[in-house]
Amino acid sequence: MREGSLNRPLSVWVRKKLTEENNQRYQTIADQIKQGNTDDAIISLKEILSSNPDDLVALSMSGSAYMRAGDEAEAFNCFEAAVKADPDSFSAHGDLAFAAMKCGQSDRALIHFEKALEIKPDYYPAWNFIEALYFQKRDYAAAVNAVEKSESLDPMDEEYKEMQNALKNGYLENAEKMARSMIARHPGHPRGSFMLAHLASRAGAHEECTKILRYALQHHPANAMLRKTLIQNLERLGEFILAVDEAEGLVKLDSDYRNWVLLSKVYGHIGSYEKQLSAAEEAAKKIENNTKELGKVDLLRGHALKILGRRSESEQAYHDCIIRTPGNGAGWWGLADFKDYTFNQNDKLSMQKIIENKSHNPSQRCQAAFALAKAFESDNEFNESFSWYKKANNLRPNLNFNQKDHKKFCERIIDGFDSDTLKNQAEKQDNMPTPIFIIGMPRSGSTLIEQIL
Repeated sequence: MREGSLNRPLSVWVRKKLTEENNQRYQTIADQIKQGNTDDAIISLKEILSSNPDDLVALSMSGSAYMRAGDEAEAFNCFEAAVKADPDSFSAHGDLAFAAMKCGQSDRALIHFEKALEIKPDYYPAWNFIEALYFQKRDYAAAVNAVEKSESLDPMDEEYKEMQNALKNGYLENAEKMARSMIARHPGHPRGSFMLAHLASRAGAHEECTKILRYALQHHPANAMLRKTLIQNLERLGEFILAVDEAEGLVKLDSDYRNWVLLSKVYGHIGSYEKQLSAAEEAAKKIENNTKELGKVDLLRGHALKILGRRSESEQAYHDCIIRTPGNGAGWWGLADFKDYTFNQNDKLSMQKIIENKSHNPSQRCQAAFALAKAFESDNEFNESFSWYKKANNLRPNLNFNQKDHKKFCERIIDGFDSDTLKNQAEKQDNMPTPIFIIGMPRSGSTLIEQIL
């Protein structure tokens, strides 16, 4: 009997076959199994089967009772007998498959779940279970197909729409209740879990968000939406190594170029620049006739190539980015960040067009303005440069700088990294270079001090 079936009234397909009297008898037996009173349940079921050996309900419940009692061999005898009695019963195959899955017999489970789906293609629980089974076998294409099928058959689709409306209208408590209800009825329900994780993240409870998503992925490991959300949340927590593990798994699951872009960014966060470049190049191979998206990948390539010291290739990547995404100020800033790149007059005019075009993304206009300011600075046109630096700062989105708060922040850093703290971080190594940590001036010239030292 399927997991959870003892926690609700007998299903419609059973009730059609039973008289009211039999229905009550089976419900009593189901309650006995649920309460762990398997001995009495088995005695009652044997009585039924003695007069009707092919009773599918009694065979299914007997299998469930024996499983609960720890007698797996006898349980499988009952489930197999049900399949033999009615080979065209999707439910009999489903019960046998579920028992096999619980006992670690994944091949046997797949055979009978697939047979159940041949008989009843809209058998929602089977699609959920074979997702996990195919994922374990690393047949990711079949696992992803199962995800798509189960989503299209989700019996809670109307509730999902209600939950979305509750979120949209600001009724967060209602949305949370609906999400928890979905997960209670279907452990790890993807849409319910995604909503609950979103609400946790929105409240700043990122660790709780991670727990929700990991629980959901235990039940739905091939769900790319859940895995992407987990990666993003791990990055918020600074858990970059864990984020890399998940992102590497994601591209195995779904080789869409966007997943390779995500992996490239995560590699960059841990300083693995060769892998960052490789992932970006893999993303580029998978983009077909989408110039704008390819331009975004060029930007990633430019950053990685710059750090790897491959300047001419990096410059070319930034130029490709600028050509393919004309409103992308980040490409111009990538060139400016070389510090000694020479911009011509046409370059300056192109940057100015981005800045003055209010339809472009504010962050891109901002980066173009910083690049233009750097261009004038390099030409010793300092008045013009300062004017553009001021415009660039004014264009920065969500800028809320408070000088006093920033000073307190710097003082906390200095206090937090005193000599006693540093002594506890690592053992002293003889005949090794002495590291110098520049603290208390974040984004305020620490690189310059390092170069001077």
